[in-house]
Amino acid sequence: MGLLDKIFGKRKRLITKYHENGQKEMEGNQRDGELDGIWISWYENGQKYKEGNWNDGEQDGLWTYWYDFGQKKLEEHYKDDVANGLMTSWYKNGKKRRKGNWKEGKKEGLWTTWDEDGNITKSETYKNGKLVQ
Repeated sequence: MGLLDKIFGKRKRLITKYHENGQKEMEGNQRDGELDGIWISWYENGQKYKEGNWNDGEQDGLWTYWYDFGQKKLEEHYKDDVANGLMTSWYKNGKKRRKGNWKEGKKEGLWTTWDEDGNITKSETYKNGKLVQ
């Protein structure tokens, strides 16, 4: 442990794990034993599975997930390890599946759902996690 580590109490290290086939499985930093910074995970075929930011062991900021063939599956925002902000998900064919906002882990405002052809199948409005319309 270096002098600066002793003074500031922060020890950072890069963690990398591999699938049995040799492909990278996950990679990111750990600070004082907590996940910290950007972490990326991959499927065994090498395609990205998810990417997101950790702050002292809590999800923070944008998290993105993909299908195993590379198509985006989900984008969601977090603050202090709780869903907070815009959430958008997609079908395997690339068409939008669902879109809505989280506020401190509860649904807030308009949530829209589409079928695989792109037609709206449901529109709901939430206030503080409760369906109002």
